Amino acid sequence: MGPTLEHAKSAVRLARRVAKASAAALLCYHYVGYPNIIMGPAMEPTFPGNGEVLLVERLPDMMHRAQPGDIVVCSSPIDPHSTIISRLRAVPGQHVQKEQTPGSKPSHYQVPPGYMWVKGDAPGSCEYGMLPMAMLQGRVVAQVWPEVKWIRNSAASESAHP
Repeated sequence: MGPTLEHAKSAVRLARRVAKASAAALLCYHYVGYPNIIMGPAMEPTFPGNGEVLLVERLPDMMHRAQPGDIVVCSSPIDPHSTIISRLRAVPGQHVQKEQTPGSKPSHYQVPPGYMWVKGDAPGSCEYGMLPMAMLQGRVVAQVWPEVKWIRNSAASESAHP
């Protein structure tokens, strides 16, 4: 066999490996998890918002497995091409009290079926409030940069009442 045929066979083997690795990465991204960068102070003190890289888990049947207290990634209600990272405060059937502005009366809500209540951790952060569960993309399980740390998600760490 000549060098040209060997190079061609080597290129074909490399192309197959790249195709397999690409397919595996794509499947992992869509069905297992993906990295997400957080910018902005909405999740302080949990995340300062200085470009931390988070690992987001895509859960099968996410709408039924996400629990209050989980840090979640959702489609942005303002720009559907971007995402928000927020704390899940309540799921269908739970009650929430919306933060008051000076001079306003307290507002109490029961989250209806198919919806969730989300809000950032930082005082005064954007309260998106009630969003359709269909906007839920995943749950943050770890910070992978600048330091590695597992994220404890659960209702045990957070109350359903903001």
